[in-house]
Amino acid sequence: MKDNTSIYRALLFLGLPLVGGNIAQFSLTIVDTAMLGHYNHTALAASVVSGALFFSLFIVGSGFSFAVMPVISAYDARGEDNNVRRSTRMALWLSIFYAVLVFPFLFWSKPILGFLGQSDNISTLGQDYLRIMGVAMLPALLDITLRNYLTGLKHTNIVLWATLLGLAFKFFFGWLLVFGKWGFPQMGIQGAALSTIGVHTLIFSIFVIYINRHFSRHNLFKNFFCLDKAAMNKLIKLGVPIGLTYLTE
Repeated sequence: MKDNTSIYRALLFLGLPLVGGNIAQFSLTIVDTAMLGHYNHTALAASVVSGALFFSLFIVGSGFSFAVMPVISAYDARGEDNNVRRSTRMALWLSIFYAVLVFPFLFWSKPILGFLGQSDNISTLGQDYLRIMGVAMLPALLDITLRNYLTGLKHTNIVLWATLLGLAFKFFFGWLLVFGKWGFPQMGIQGAALSTIGVHTLIFSIFVIYINRHFSRHNLFKNFFCLDKAAMNKLIKLGVPIGLTYLTE
């Protein structure tokens, strides 16, 4: 019974921050929907349609990030700090490569949205949104990579608090940029996209600072530009099926 109690306690200690973090992460989208709904119904429609395209591409690319969690958990349990660093570094590389690969599809997305049956006005607004969100793809993938790294190392509290801080940032700066408050220009759908870049950059920066303080033994960014084919191939083999599975779901 004591063993079971300790297991339940550990699950709650690790799981509840993840539940809260996921709710906060999902709420970022809700903030955009609510603000743009008050701003302009056309902007809301464009953000919903283009946001679905962005999310479809994002969820495929996040497969490499999700593959990090079980891989580094196993390495960390064996005390293989070098392999933790190598795998996480290659996951960051894959995130960068993927963000660059899909950027043209987001930057020139108007024909895609038109093909999906959207009007010219919606397609134009959607492209305006996705051109900025194409830039947001990179910090978003880097953010989720380090999120899974920290989760794999059982440091879930920082995931929750960083995401909550990002949610507050999103609400405040989204309000400033969408509606043009306090002297800021009224940017509508583009303001929502810019605030998204800020959110993921903020969360990623918090994770980097936390990792450097608490996991300095991993030297996570040491030899960052050194290619590790074995670690990369392992993440590709795990990450591609994960990303495609999430996409079909």
